[in-house]
Amino acid sequence: KRILVFTDMSTECDDECALLWLLAALHRRGVPAVVELVQTDSHVRFQWMAHVFRDKFAPGGEWKLREGGDSFVFQNVLVNMYLAHSPDREEMVINDMQKKAPHVALHVEEVDGRRTAVRPAGSMGGTDYNRIPGGDLNSVIISATIPDV
Repeated sequence: KRILVFTDMSTECDDECALLWLLAALHRRGVPAVVELVQTDSHVRFQWMAHVFRDKFAPGGEWKLREGGDSFVFQNVLVNMYLAHSPDREEMVINDMQKKAPHVALHVEEVDGRRTAVRPAGSMGGTDYNRIPGGDLNSVIISATIPDV
């Protein structure tokens, strides 16, 4: 089973709950599965995901982040992570997340007068969505606006 998911995780946590449900359902099936998870807009969405699921990614947690930080394994499910970057929406996403969750330390810097997310070396995150390998998909789930794709 291979599923392509477009999501825009944020403080509402609806996409986060859906991911938990999806991974649990795929795990219950007991067969190998791959989720190609695409976050839209900004790398801060992965920073938020790392914050929300910090217990799952902690040493001894249920989810094992793989080397490079762009995929993780939960039992029989491999989740590959990608970013569909939207420079025009990124600053708005950063501002919204900082307003609604000021306690979360986001890695952000100013580049050419615009705020942009920074992925620290070794941290969780996604590679460019254009690197999703071709091949058959069993399902496509779109739970996000994807203006720059």
